[in-house]
Order: sequence, then structure tokens, then C-alpha cells
Amino acid sequence: MILKRRFWKCAICLAVVIICVIDFWLLIDSYIDGKYMIEPVGKGIAEIYYMRIDSLSIAMFINLGIVIILLILILMKKKDKIQLS
Repeated sequence: MILKRRFWKCAICLAVVIICVIDFWLLIDSYIDGKYMIEPVGKGIAEIYYMRIDSLSIAMFINLGIVIILLILILMKKKDKIQLS
């Protein structure tokens, strides 16, 4: 039973780490695209592009925080159920 619980904890932690890496990768990739594809077109378009990237990245990290909180709550709930039975 303990091995099964550790496996799920490791699997959930690995999934969250992978999601974090993908989020940072998307953010960096968006800035690089803006640097080489949008900035040469015009200054006004580049400012709008970077503002949109910033707001989308904030929303992405808020969602990531919600996922982490929910996963912690689920792990705590499973721990309580295992101890009761």
C-alpha cells in the first residue's frame, strides 16, 4: 500500500514538473518569435504582441498554480483515506 502511494506521489510530481517546463518553454518561444518575426515589422505591433504574451503568461501561471493547489489537496485527501482504512 505504501509503495502504491509513493508511486502516485512521484507520478503527480513528475506531471507537474513537465507542465512547468512546457509552460516556461512556451513563454520563451513566444518571446523569441516576437523578437525575430514581429519586431522587424513595426514598433507598435511589437508592443501589442508583447502585451498579449505577458497577459497570456500570467493566465498560464495562475492556472498552473491552481493545478498545483488541487493536486496537493488530492494527495492530502488520499493520505487521510488511507490512514482511516
